[in-house]
Amino acid sequence: YEVRMNYAPTGKLEPRDEGMVVFKSFQTLDGKGIEDSFQLGDLVVVNLKIVIPQVRHFVVVDDPLPAGFVPVNLSFETESTELARELEKRRKQPWWQGFRHVEMYKEKIVLFADYLTPGIHTYTYLVRVTTPGTYSLPATRIEEMYTPEVFGRSEEREIIIE
Repeated sequence: YEVRMNYAPTGKLEPRDEGMVVFKSFQTLDGKGIEDSFQLGDLVVVNLKIVIPQVRHFVVVDDPLPAGFVPVNLSFETESTELARELEKRRKQPWWQGFRHVEMYKEKIVLFADYLTPGIHTYTYLVRVTTPGTYSLPATRIEEMYTPEVFGRSEEREIIIE
């Protein structure tokens, strides 16, 4: 038997390590780190760093975006091929990402892997900063789909777009 609950936490979520760890960081296109303050109109590189201590199967990463960010889908003809090349240079192993399926929505990115080896895995993508304001940056969550008690969560924090 299985019981699942849905609820809304009242405060900010703290990071959790229940068998997997996920970190989220931001950089400008020229490689400078960004903490909590973003400029309207900028393109921002999002780096997900995932630490897996042992072999995991059927892993999903759900990375919600704050309001004010829009993901850049580099497979569209309307996006720059120069940006796609720049992003490929940042990837440590561009020929193997571990995540064999990626779904890009306006509010989140979802990654799927059938099999992840122990170690550090990364995934990088671009977002465009579109709307000024102060927003909540939701926590990124990673879990084994068929054993959801094995999961990890990044910190939740606030960002400012000027």
